Amino acid sequence: MGVLFRALLLGQVTRLKRQASILIALNALMGVMLLFAVMLGIVAGTIALAQTYGAIHACLMVGGGFLAVAILVKIVIMIVRRRMRRENRLLTAVAAPTIAASVAGAQAMGGKGLGKLPVIAVVGAVVLGIFAARR
Repeated sequence: MGVLFRALLLGQVTRLKRQASILIALNALMGVMLLFAVMLGIVAGTIALAQTYGAIHACLMVGGGFLAVAILVKIVIMIVRRRMRRENRLLTAVAAPTIAASVAGAQAMGGKGLGKLPVIAVVGAVVLGIFAARR
């Protein structure tokens, strides 16, 4: 019976790995095609601008557009990092005393023959509580 269960389980794992590999390959192909489509659109736009304003001015406009997008992305990254740091500082400030007190209490109980099990359980519960509070 164990051999049959193992064969079924390994077959499922192999099938899931094959499906995941196919999905990854198809998504990579889709990403490359999307990149080509965007690049072709940019080239077409540059050609249209070149016919109206001249080649040099069109290239400067497209380059300026890319520069503006890069600056906006950098600003968004800075804002997101600041928020993440603020959340991490708050979480650390709230969680550190709780973890320290829980570990101290669990260590006091741990001398009664249970070993490190109470320490691990309390720390695990506190960490799960922290992760639940973040969501």
